[in-house]
Amino acid sequence: MNFFPIWSIAAISAPISWIGCNIIDKFVFTRAKLNPWIYLGLGGIVGMILVSLFMFLKRIPLQLPADVLFLSLASGAIIGLFNILYLYAIGIGDIVIVATLLQTTALFSIIWGRLILHETYNISSYLGMALIFIGAVIASFSEDIRSLSINRLESKTFIASLLIILATFSLSLANLMQDVALQRGQVYAIFFWQKPPLFVFSIILLIVKRKEFKKMAGNVVTLGSLSEAFNQLGFYLLTLALSTGPLIMVSFLTSIQPVWAIIITSIIRLIYPGTFLETEHISRSRSIFACIMILLGLYLIRVSYGFS
Repeated sequence: MNFFPIWSIAAISAPISWIGCNIIDKFVFTRAKLNPWIYLGLGGIVGMILVSLFMFLKRIPLQLPADVLFLSLASGAIIGLFNILYLYAIGIGDIVIVATLLQTTALFSIIWGRLILHETYNISSYLGMALIFIGAVIASFSEDIRSLSINRLESKTFIASLLIILATFSLSLANLMQDVALQRGQVYAIFFWQKPPLFVFSIILLIVKRKEFKKMAGNVVTLGSLSEAFNQLGFYLLTLALSTGPLIMVSFLTSIQPVWAIIITSIIRLIYPGTFLETEHISRSRSIFACIMILLGLYLIRVSYGFS
């Protein structure tokens, strides 16, 4: 008897893989003066190589119907747009606000799920999703909300907020395209065809920035490649979840990433103190409260689906 179906396990596991990616990125960016665009370009190329190697070793056919191929390529291009908008936002905005607004991806998914996919849920499901969203937002704060004075809400932060909302809107649209494509196409093939748009962009980016790329240290390339491996694993798990799970529910289950971040980074700090150079932290009581909210939300979703 399964406590949760496979798609929900994949949706919950995807953020763990992304946290691995985020931890490596944080480690690299706090210790090396690195152009984020070079790092993005490296990720796009490494991601394409890793996925291509996986497809070759598994002997998986890549043929898709024309419309499914278009949706796969389009969703990959939009994910690339999300990455660009996110980089701009995190570069100029308040990290607290940006981290919180990242959770709006799940809210946009409700619109797509109801209007286009005609997904419907009972009261228990919506209450569970609300608790997950609140818990994720609480976990996103790296400092007390009372410290956000009006003086900090300047034009750059406002622009960053608009950028991150456009980014999450784009990501939810990519998830919608992927969900529709998966109704008619094979999971692995769709996962593969999402990569070429970002790969082409990365090649162009690294040609333009080739001098900076040549100066990149070998250990940075190694860590960047490992980071991208975690990133691609997360996107594969997301694709797997969307292949059989409802769009709205998958989006909310993947939004628990901030809680995984708290748990995993806390464990790393206990074992290896000083690994991270940042001073921001979330209080233990708030961490516990956020985890309880999300676990309760997951339980309500389980009850509403009648998982047994």
